[in-house]
Amino acid sequence: MIIITFKMSRTHDGHHASSPFGNPFKLIFSKGQNRSPKLLTLLSSFEQSLAENIRKLKPNDATNIPSLLWLRQAVDALLESHNKLKALIFDLEFPASVWDEKWIELYLDDSLKLLDVCIALISEVSRLEQHQILLRYALQISDVSRLEQLQRADEALHDWTQKLHFRNSKLENAPFILLGMVGALSLPKVKNSPKGKVLTRALYAVKVEMMFISSVLVAVFSGCSKPLIDMQVPNDFLWADAFNDLQTIVYNELRSRLFLDKLLILKELGEVDACSKQLHGMMVIIIQKDDEKEVARDNNVDEARRRYGKQISVLNKGALYLANELELLGKKLNDFFELIMLGRDGLLASLRTSDDCRKQ
Repeated sequence: MIIITFKMSRTHDGHHASSPFGNPFKLIFSKGQNRSPKLLTLLSSFEQSLAENIRKLKPNDATNIPSLLWLRQAVDALLESHNKLKALIFDLEFPASVWDEKWIELYLDDSLKLLDVCIALISEVSRLEQHQILLRYALQISDVSRLEQLQRADEALHDWTQKLHFRNSKLENAPFILLGMVGALSLPKVKNSPKGKVLTRALYAVKVEMMFISSVLVAVFSGCSKPLIDMQVPNDFLWADAFNDLQTIVYNELRSRLFLDKLLILKELGEVDACSKQLHGMMVIIIQKDDEKEVARDNNVDEARRRYGKQISVLNKGALYLANELELLGKKLNDFFELIMLGRDGLLASLRTSDDCRKQ
């Protein structure tokens, strides 16, 4: 049971994000409570691991951020964080049956919203994968010596370009879902429960990471900047500096691209699209000059023929890479979807077991 959200106070337990606390873990326990070394060690290990995962996502070149490779690595990091959170919950020996009912209600509500977002993202990746058929078909029949076949290839290539620029209606609601969830994000107050305070800090950490990565995915595939809302993480988290740094870099890059109203801000899609348009231009020149004698006298056609083979090779290479990365990202998003479903099923099963035990 891993993806859980809470309705929380904006005050962050009364501490401002810039509060200069020497030992952040003093916030976990109030005076008079047992400051268990085991709990401190568990939380410290979890937060340090999260900070390291976030640092790995920081790119050397910000212009490489909106790429399929980076998105896949980001979802990988999120899956890893959830697995570590699951291990932390096990080590805490803090079963869902003793959690506050409000936590459970909010979890079920928010996880349902996340399923909707995930379905929309999977749908978009699947749509792009399906459209790759047109691109592969165009490349397979693009024989420059057969003008009729070349014309069909050009039509398929043009059709692929047009479909690539369509907006997926299933993504329309995703930015607003995330906007609402990010707006409700804050750190919970937990009284008289050292384990509960450790757990809520860990849950909050994964929630922030999850909302950040989901917002980036939706912004990239929808071309909408609405979900890119800066989340201010208090400095008393060991992962705060790494997260705030990454968020600034990624959001600034995405906002600059979206400001230019560029629908194709994903690196690999943009590169293949640009290459296909160049090939289309060469095809048009060759097709229009279908008279062999006129072709022989046309320097533009000669140049187009010379560059044609090389352009086909470049586009084919880019298309293969694009198809492979889309497939890999689709698998990671499916893993994330299954993880949310397992979390819901695990929580409900735990609650049913607890109810049965009480009745007996």
